Amino acid sequence: MSDNKLEYDYFDGDEVPAEEQHEESAEEREDREMEELEVVSPRDRYRDVVFAIIGATVALLAFLAWLLFYHPVVSEAQATGRLMKVECRGMVFKTFEGEMVSEQYVTDTIKRQSNDFLFSVETDSLSYRMMMLQNRGKKLTVVYKRYILPLPWRGSSKCIATDVIEH
Repeated sequence: MSDNKLEYDYFDGDEVPAEEQHEESAEEREDREMEELEVVSPRDRYRDVVFAIIGATVALLAFLAWLLFYHPVVSEAQATGRLMKVECRGMVFKTFEGEMVSEQYVTDTIKRQSNDFLFSVETDSLSYRMMMLQNRGKKLTVVYKRYILPLPWRGSSKCIATDVIEH
């Protein structure tokens, strides 16, 4: 054979150059030995599983909070009756709350009027418009959205008035 060290390949029958042996330095040997010694402990696996469970739980709770408080317009409806009062309430979050006697309870004199329609008002301009219309004795229709749960800054009621129609 010649100087360039050829190796015989039994499958092809062609001679291929042999790979040269590389002398590894002390740093390379140390790095290789550290990679061989590195073992993933079961404690690390458990920690990863616990972090994954905590992350999934936080994501689920965030989704449920969004679903219960922000997204859920359960229904959009209208209520007709006589507007009794609109007032500003709250210590931290000032919201406008309204009370209306429904038209079905005005005509029925046998039932007590404990089933008044309570609602919160969405905007200040709508609440001031309702304040001008209260106690006039006119029949009004309040357009509202019903949510699953109330939020303090949205009002104390599940029903949020979005518009009022004067008859």
